[in-house]
Amino acid sequence: RRDLSAFFNFLDSEHFIEEKIRMPRMSKPKTRKKALTAEEIQKCIKACKDPNADRFTCIRNRAMLLWFYDTGCRLSETANLQISDLNWETRLARVVGKGNKERFVPFGLKTKKELWTYLKRRESYKNYSPSISDYFWINREGFPLTGKAIQEAFKKIRTKTGVKLNPHRLRHSFALAWTEAG
Repeated sequence: RRDLSAFFNFLDSEHFIEEKIRMPRMSKPKTRKKALTAEEIQKCIKACKDPNADRFTCIRNRAMLLWFYDTGCRLSETANLQISDLNWETRLARVVGKGNKERFVPFGLKTKKELWTYLKRRESYKNYSPSISDYFWINREGFPLTGKAIQEAFKKIRTKTGVKLNPHRLRHSFALAWTEAG
């Protein structure tokens, strides 16, 4: 690029060309985002079934992992999900994303089953109080999970499995899986 630029500057200074030629901007080659393999996702799901860990947290994290992978939702959309945003019959969830835009995302039967399991466990959990919030994802104290808390939950799974797991990587994995499925 520099060589060509110097050459054209020389041609211009010696009056071999009438107009100055501008070099096109060279964009960096786009690298494909690394998606998780089906085996890596299964490994992470299995890590959420640790019999030595807190049962509530394991059930919640497994449901959350499947939620991210099945819907492709962003971290903020997941953290702000309300119980009332889910339609169990149509398996559609209303999420509010970037720019306060509302959209509906479908979720599968397996995810629905895991979400139900989590909700049942959540309601029977000793610290659960329906008056605290309508947020879908809560911590052991019954308060809504923040985006940072969700990332911390995934960090623990990442430490157990060695899989580079995070919500945004699951979003890429979702996109790749949907593209490959047609």
